[in-house]
Amino acid sequence: MSTRQEGRKAAHSGDGALAAERFLVEAISVLHANGAETDRAERRTGQLARALGLNARVDLGWSWSDFSFESKAGAYDVRGNGAVPSGLAENRVLAVDHIINDLDAGKLALADAFERLRSAATLPPPNIALYAIACVVGGCGLAVIFGVRELTTLALIAVCCAAGAFARRGLGKAGANAYAQVAAAALIAGLGGAAASGLGMNSALGLAALCPCLILVPGPHLLKGSLDIATLRIPLGASRLVFAAALMTAVTAGLLIGLWLGRAHLVADPAGPGVPIWVDVPTAGVLAVAYGVFYAVPLRVLYWAFLVGAAAHALRWTVVDHWHAQAWIGAGLACLFVGLVLVPVCERWQLPFSALGFASVVSLVPGSLIFRALAAFAQLSSATGAESQQLLATTAAEASTAALILLAMPLGFLIADAVWSHSRLLDATMRFPSR
Repeated sequence: MSTRQEGRKAAHSGDGALAAERFLVEAISVLHANGAETDRAERRTGQLARALGLNARVDLGWSWSDFSFESKAGAYDVRGNGAVPSGLAENRVLAVDHIINDLDAGKLALADAFERLRSAATLPPPNIALYAIACVVGGCGLAVIFGVRELTTLALIAVCCAAGAFARRGLGKAGANAYAQVAAAALIAGLGGAAASGLGMNSALGLAALCPCLILVPGPHLLKGSLDIATLRIPLGASRLVFAAALMTAVTAGLLIGLWLGRAHLVADPAGPGVPIWVDVPTAGVLAVAYGVFYAVPLRVLYWAFLVGAAAHALRWTVVDHWHAQAWIGAGLACLFVGLVLVPVCERWQLPFSALGFASVVSLVPGSLIFRALAAFAQLSSATGAESQQLLATTAAEASTAALILLAMPLGFLIADAVWSHSRLLDATMRFPSR
């Protein structure tokens, strides 16, 4: 008898059934808490239930998820779990995926799977040196894309990003929540922006302060929340978006306090001049790798993020800078391209879509527009006459553009989902892992 058959037989016994149910709840909760997409977690629930001989379904939520198990009599036993999906640790997601696949293939006994699951749930994040380097690369890369060319400004951004990385990691180890971590990093960025003003880099104040904050923008939560709402998982999607909005508020508060302490103000200047495609494309690829490190994606698969992220930015550059289309059109087409390309890759190597897809496009999330809209809004209280009207128009323009981009990006993924879901190249039980 195979290991899979033994597992199913044990699942139908009293203690075996309880152990199998407990394992399913714990495994799916680890996936949910560490960044797996909702659709992927639900599909893994079905796959694991079949492997263990159970009939189970899950209703995933933000602070509480319900797992229902059907007995032979037709009654449902409901279990709950309080895993909160605020983390982004794709190394843990991939490790749990491998455990489920081994159980499904009959290569692993349930008793051994528990031990592997405990190890997977405690996999460490990237070491602090690699994490800090990724933050520096991310902040400076965004600055280059936005048109910063001064070495002094880039050096200041690098220092702020590195200091913010150490502050976030240190506060996390001390037990501080996500809001305190990003607020502290943004406070450092605000002080760096004030320093830029004091050093006479007034024209670069906005980017010197903003770029270290842009790597704090919760892009995956914004995208996954939008996708959940689009697929009628409204409570979970709304919770993701509220969490992302709270993080953005904490970042903004830290940034403004830092600038205030340095007696500077966040300016609402427009973005810098466009950069040539030969600068934009490779920089975007490197940014995708940096974001992959943020999410604890194994380094061995990040070449996909580099290639697809660079190609997506090339498409966006062509559409927006060369064809002069609106920014939201370029972002939506870039996400459509990423979805169409990476679906078979994720299916072939059983990778979460967020490990590659979101890393490839998260730099397109309009964090700079959101911060500039907030900056203009903050200046309204002290403005009068024509100046207040101009600031109001700036706030509305930046906010509406950001909203359109945030709508277009999930739409691109959803269209790719529809295309691949009806393709014969994909198995009906292993559909697009992005929702």
